[in-house]
Amino acid sequence: MLLTSIPSVTLVSRAEAAPQLGYTAATLGAVMSRNADAWPAPIACRLKTRALQYDLDAMLATAQGDETPLSRKPATVTGATGLITCLECGIDMRSLGRHLVAKHEMNSAEYREKYGMPRTAALEAPGTRRRRVRTARADLQARLDTLAPYQSAGHLAELQVKGVENLRDSTANRAVVKQHRAPVQRKGVAAMREARAKIFEAKIIEAGYTSLEDAIRQTAHLSGSGAAKRIGIGATSVRRWRQRLL
Repeated sequence: MLLTSIPSVTLVSRAEAAPQLGYTAATLGAVMSRNADAWPAPIACRLKTRALQYDLDAMLATAQGDETPLSRKPATVTGATGLITCLECGIDMRSLGRHLVAKHEMNSAEYREKYGMPRTAALEAPGTRRRRVRTARADLQARLDTLAPYQSAGHLAELQVKGVENLRDSTANRAVVKQHRAPVQRKGVAAMREARAKIFEAKIIEAGYTSLEDAIRQTAHLSGSGAAKRIGIGATSVRRWRQRLL
């Protein structure tokens, strides 16, 4: 539908120009954005909707210069039923893809080329396309909603921790790893015992005894906790050393 006409200039919006150029509105927008310098600039703007207005003749001239042959025949021909009309046989259908192959032995590219349509011209009724898009978006959203809990930061962090733990456990249980770690572990245990013995020795001397054995024997008459308090070491250590020495 033409919005307005003035001498020598016919103003149309991009959506109104698309069918006359052999494009869908979305495809024309994509084509113009990819090669903006080749297409005419808007020369007016609709006040109410702020839709940009273009010179139709300039748009047609630019479209005719495209490498794909174009005609003023709309890419999608629909009737009162909202179905797309096959230009080969005149049958109205929701989609021409399978019909062209089954009835006319041509694919979509050959059909578009024969009737001077752009390679991106839709061969599906607008209502069918809209329903397919809505269904696809709903399916995508359903998949995203299903996956959302598994894509949260907490779940990913939990997986990472579990992965590290599993890797550590599987590595630590290998015989070759145990074999290489054993000398280091023995050295570490010996160093720990030596450091602990020095601490015991310092506490025993501070308590007035000459050695740990001397402290254990002189406090044998006391309870374990009482001896531990007097010597300055733990009650468990007192009981363990009493079992060894007494």
